[in-house]
Amino acid sequence: MKVSFLTPHDEIISMDYSEVDSFCQERCLQKENKEKFNAFSRKYHYFHPYFDFVMKEYQYIFKNPLFLEQKSLVLKNNVYYLVEDKGETYHKLMEKSPLPDWEYAFLVPCSDKNLNIKMATIFNFSDCIIDPNKVSMMENLNSISKDGSHTITANTVLHQLLMFHPSLSKKLENIPKKHIHYALNYLVSNFGFLECDSKSKNILGNRFQLNNMLQNYVTDMEKQLNVNFISLQQKDDDILDYTSYMHFRR
Repeated sequence: MKVSFLTPHDEIISMDYSEVDSFCQERCLQKENKEKFNAFSRKYHYFHPYFDFVMKEYQYIFKNPLFLEQKSLVLKNNVYYLVEDKGETYHKLMEKSPLPDWEYAFLVPCSDKNLNIKMATIFNFSDCIIDPNKVSMMENLNSISKDGSHTITANTVLHQLLMFHPSLSKKLENIPKKHIHYALNYLVSNFGFLECDSKSKNILGNRFQLNNMLQNYVTDMEKQLNVNFISLQQKDDDILDYTSYMHFRR
């Protein structure tokens, strides 16, 4: 399945998901965008800023995000909303209301501040997801919860990963996506992420996939803060090396 950008003039620019980042990077580095992009990119030190800049500067719509057919991303008020797309014009899509379950956001721009990116320690345990680099992140832009949303955060991270790797795109393209938490479940099951809930003091992870750094983190949390680690019991044959996907870390 191809993804595509829809321009305000109803031009469709199609490509593979894994080509999105390079396409956006070319736009960002054009001479006329240099000054704006340099200022914009100062807020990004973990994920690439290219997609967010292009969506904001060119006011594009992005079709088939996370391989959701007949769905599109529109950027409004600094968050990405998911709308149904039956081939309408650009302006019709921009006028649409977000789909149920995603009224508050589907993705957020992936700047350090928007995702509250920081190293996870026993002293800053909070609602978040933690990647295998022990980097904690949690979006703080949606209006439904002051604590943020694990699901929206996971959507944002998985979207970033898909923009680089054809192998990941092929794996995800055929996975059923009816469950609202499919991106979060995939990151925990297959990439060795942790999902942290500070209210219940629970951490969910796949014990077969956790690297040594996160295993030590979980052990410290259990011993020092009495946090409960809930492990997936089944071994997943489709385990992926997250560090190889994170070569783009800036």
